[in-house]
Amino acid sequence: MIDVEGLVFTRQGRLVVDAVSFQVPDGTVCGVVGPNGSGKTTLVRLLYGSLRPDAGRISVDGRPLDTLSRRHIAQQIAVVSQTEHAESALTITDSVMLGRLPHRPMLAAATAEDYRACAEALNRVRIADLATRRAGQVSGGEAQRALIARAVAQHTPHIILDEPTNHLDVRHQHEVLRTVRELGSTVVLVLHDLNLAAAYCDRVLLLDRGRAVASGPPGEVLTAANLEGVYQVSVDVFTLASGRPHLVMGERPLQLTTERKTA
Repeated sequence: MIDVEGLVFTRQGRLVVDAVSFQVPDGTVCGVVGPNGSGKTTLVRLLYGSLRPDAGRISVDGRPLDTLSRRHIAQQIAVVSQTEHAESALTITDSVMLGRLPHRPMLAAATAEDYRACAEALNRVRIADLATRRAGQVSGGEAQRALIARAVAQHTPHIILDEPTNHLDVRHQHEVLRTVRELGSTVVLVLHDLNLAAAYCDRVLLLDRGRAVASGPPGEVLTAANLEGVYQVSVDVFTLASGRPHLVMGERPLQLTTERKTA
């Protein structure tokens, strides 16, 4: 479980994360959504220790994050950040193998278990055919999937992904998020596409200007009232046969918003 209580972070005197509290239970996929500048990336960087909060508490499986070593954090949390890039000179296999470093002594050679974990990860994100290609020779979307494979190979109970569907076409967006759900890990991921969050997340945290507007199941968080207030556009919410919400967002005046429908 990831437990966050009263998290505060300021940058150059500006409040970026403002008293945010939420929980991600074991095995749960939690999507973090909100407009540009709402604090999503800063929040997830706090969750894996890249930034230190000014106030508040982050616990991972009951242990305060600030008491864990970097190596222990890497054994507990795999990260795919916005700014991370696959090393262009490495093969895709070698790039994914970097995810195994926290599990062996420094300078130790890769083991058979490491290679098995790497091969399994490549298969799970469907890029096994690229194993011997250099990262600099593949498309942006394929490189992004290699980074996700690295996180999978890391075999951690928690995974944090900052906009993992960037550079992916629609088919691969869904494939990657299905893979993430199938891992059984505790996952926090930043998404811009609210319908992807509605379809694949067990819980959603909606941020606006650094504050948590709502947190809970998608149907309770991704409502017209919440989203129109945050995004300042009209929102129609449809309930699919799966019971999950589907959103249609536009720019027509809010007072013309039609009656919510069920499909």
